[in-house]
Amino acid sequence: MDRYFLLAGDQDGRVTEILGLDTIKRLKGGVYEHTEEAAKTSAKALAEYEQHKARSQKLVIVRGRKALDLAKPIEKVVDSNRSFTVRAAYDSKNLYVRFDVTSPHDIVNAIADPKLIFRGGNLLDIQIATDPSADPNRKKPAPGDVRILISRQGEKAVAVVFRPKLKGFDGEPIVLKSPTGTESFDRIEPTDAVGLEYKRDQRKGTFTAVATVPMDLLGWTAKPGGTVRMDLGYLFGNEPGTQVATRAYWSNNSFTANVVNDIPHESRLEPDQWSTASLE
Repeated sequence: MDRYFLLAGDQDGRVTEILGLDTIKRLKGGVYEHTEEAAKTSAKALAEYEQHKARSQKLVIVRGRKALDLAKPIEKVVDSNRSFTVRAAYDSKNLYVRFDVTSPHDIVNAIADPKLIFRGGNLLDIQIATDPSADPNRKKPAPGDVRILISRQGEKAVAVVFRPKLKGFDGEPIVLKSPTGTESFDRIEPTDAVGLEYKRDQRKGTFTAVATVPMDLLGWTAKPGGTVRMDLGYLFGNEPGTQVATRAYWSNNSFTANVVNDIPHESRLEPDQWSTASLE
């Protein structure tokens, strides 16, 4: 018989007849040339899609460290070898941020100068506006805007806090320079107060890193049911942690956020590019 049937099912048996297969005809042949330009166009389109998808995701910061592992993650995909998901939780003492990262390299950084730690990559990047009254559309950082970069040097956790503006600051700012311009910080300081739990699955090329950031260090009081402007990202570096390769964020995909070879750009905070997270 010139009849076609599909036999399938789950907990039952189904017999489905497929009609119209006799009308299928081959299209005329042709040639497709896969050029380098076409590959770049496809890669750009995929990157734009992943960025829009990441930014559309909503981050809910759950209550309590125990709830962290069950929190709904946000995801950012760079390519088949580099991606991350991130979850967040809080209590009266700490902000907890869990990164599950796919990367060919461990979270390790070899930059000795803490002011330039971003140059080495392999870093968790937490950016947050601790002053809820600050203008969410501001293009320049305000007092209360904080960036914390976290990695490991040897087997020891390392964290550096960047504060572009401090209320009432009358000291000498730290100015990072390059031929493109400058970026000023009232304070850049390493800290031992940030905890880091780290576990790598060598077989899968993934690792989990949980950062514990004290509220006192941030200068932030988390209010249940409130919101906070922030961004979360990962800086992918080379194997020894001496050169950043790619920066990826939940929300920010500006020109500056993609620069990896200019000190002022790499250090800069862009609060107007952050998203709003809600607190459970």
